[in-house]
Amino acid sequence: MKNQTLLTITFVLLSFCIYGQGQFSYGIKAGVNIANVDEVGSYPNGFTEGNYSGGLPMATGVRPQLGAWLSLPLTEKLVLQPELLWTQKYLKYQSTNEDLDHTNFNYLSLPLLATYRFHKHWSVELGPEVSYMLYATLKDPGETGAMLSTEIKENNVEFGANVGLKYQKEDWVLGIRYHRSFTSFQNFTVFELSGVPIGEIKQYHQGLVFWVGYAIKA
Repeated sequence: MKNQTLLTITFVLLSFCIYGQGQFSYGIKAGVNIANVDEVGSYPNGFTEGNYSGGLPMATGVRPQLGAWLSLPLTEKLVLQPELLWTQKYLKYQSTNEDLDHTNFNYLSLPLLATYRFHKHWSVELGPEVSYMLYATLKDPGETGAMLSTEIKENNVEFGANVGLKYQKEDWVLGIRYHRSFTSFQNFTVFELSGVPIGEIKQYHQGLVFWVGYAIKA
């Protein structure tokens, strides 16, 4: 995992070195991350209970995102775009109980996107992302004594992907982007009443980001 992280960071730094001498632009951005968690169950023996196969409904939270990007033109329409983002993510199970605890995750992320301009003002973007969890905070309104799991604290490196659409007119940019992790940040083993393990549940971050940015030509 650490080697993959180092390779990704090295690739981003090499991109700066290779294209840094050419024409480029950079910018700053701010947005909101409509975040939740995708909970996926895996049961090798096809276990189901009341049509539940490992996917409890998750609540959605609106959380902030701030960052900056560097646009490195490869062709007239194709751009390599590394970014540095601070993103807050969210975990809470849906419930009518407002005192149910929830968790806020604070990540430093490095997306590496390929952006293709298909119209004068419109572009699509796609690419991988590596993220490092700076810290996570558990909000416990009901004072139940809930604690962050050790696994969340230890799984602080996350790999994922982004796909998005953006509109740029002069220096202002508006965008929408979906992101999802490929690596889970928390796993649970499911047991029968007899204590025999029958499956596993994994949790993945995902979210839809609406953002506005300002581009600066170098």
